[in-house]
Order: sequence, then C-alpha cells, then structure tokens
Amino acid sequence: MVGETGLGVFTGAITSAATFYALCISSYGGLFDLGFLIGTGILLCALVITVLLPAMIAWNEGCGRGARTSSRSSTSSRSGSSA
Repeated sequence: MVGETGLGVFTGAITSAATFYALCISSYGGLFDLGFLIGTGILLCALVITVLLPAMIAWNEGCGRGARTSSRSSTSSRSGSSA
C-alpha cells in the first residue's frame, strides 16, 4: 500500500514545495521567509507521512488485535468455568 501511494505523495509534495520555494527569489524578506518555511514544512510533512504514518498504523493494528484476543479468551474461560 505504501508503495502505491508513496509516489503520489512525493510528487504532490515536491510540486507544492517548489511553488512556495519560488517565492524565495523575491527581494522582499517576508516573502522569502514565507516561501522557505512553507516549502520546507511541506517536504517534512511528506517525509513523516511516508515514514511515520505506516509505522503508526501497523502499531495500532497490532495493539488492537492483542487486546481483543486476550479479552475474548478471558471472557470465554470465565463463562466456561462458572457453568
């Protein structure tokens, strides 16, 4: 899944960042800073999306399965022992 969407995320991030980096050629300092900060922020967000988000999803799915399995087994063993 990451392989399928990674190219689209990076393409979108690079084109958006390039648009804001174009403001860096301005002689006005405010526009230069704005373009640099927003362009860098977009690239950092793309990096986090491709690296950290899949790891968080895998961790969340792993924790969810373990918690559900242990609660089911403890309820079935309690109901079986009391009957």
